[in-house]
Amino acid sequence: MDCPFCRDRNDWHLGFNLTSGYFNCWRCGGKRVWTTVSALLGTTDAGRIHQAIQSHQTDDVYARHADRLRNTSIDPPPGCGPMLRQHRRYLRGRGFKPSQLANDWGLLGTGHMSGIWNWRVIVPIHNEAGAVVAYQGRAITSTAEPKYRMTPDDDALEDPKSILYGVHLAERSVIVVEGVTGVWRIGPGAVATLGIDWSREQADRLRQFERRFILFDPEPQAQQRAEELANWVSYFPGETELISGFDTDPGEYTTEQVTNIRQDLGVDNPYQKER
Repeated sequence: MDCPFCRDRNDWHLGFNLTSGYFNCWRCGGKRVWTTVSALLGTTDAGRIHQAIQSHQTDDVYARHADRLRNTSIDPPPGCGPMLRQHRRYLRGRGFKPSQLANDWGLLGTGHMSGIWNWRVIVPIHNEAGAVVAYQGRAITSTAEPKYRMTPDDDALEDPKSILYGVHLAERSVIVVEGVTGVWRIGPGAVATLGIDWSREQADRLRQFERRFILFDPEPQAQQRAEELANWVSYFPGETELISGFDTDPGEYTTEQVTNIRQDLGVDNPYQKER
């Protein structure tokens, strides 16, 4: 069809990629579904756009590309073991209960003999089946760079950016946040995209949930990416809602805020235990 962005008339350079689920113009490049449908219809009315997308939706617009051959097992970072008092002090300083995080999320730690993984809280990344497919390390010292380190792609059993952290403990409804600390704070039922730059694979995995609540950090760039994710996911069957209006990151919420959010959204924690 004609591309509404480059005003290329009667040359039909805009098409929809059935295997990957996005629009592409051979002259001005790839386009997001929501933005393109809005431009084609000449409206920003979310209801009209949503209706148009749903009316043409199919279940096979995303290709299931064959992954390259990967390892069949994964080892934790070198020198990894139970968290030491330094890791626990760091987590307490951020308002977390280290023993609870170790029990719920399997957190580990490294010390001074772990090379590039020195002095980090080690976070196992599970896939939907509950298998550990990669590890993320969060530095507990202010001088360590980078702040977050991920298992190299050649060693990971799955690409962490193709799955949702915390998905193995989620049920029918999910609260989607950016990072692991937001998942820890909110608890089971929250999932993380591991950064604001969510992937198409992660967005596609959200279709399995009946209700999706997008709750990113309050910074403008994060809110923009949250809105894009909500728009992208909203044409899947089910309910999608963008949650905003908070002035702190989900990882910094108070217990009262978390309780109110879960109650207001109706997201239960089936794994809640007496502490």
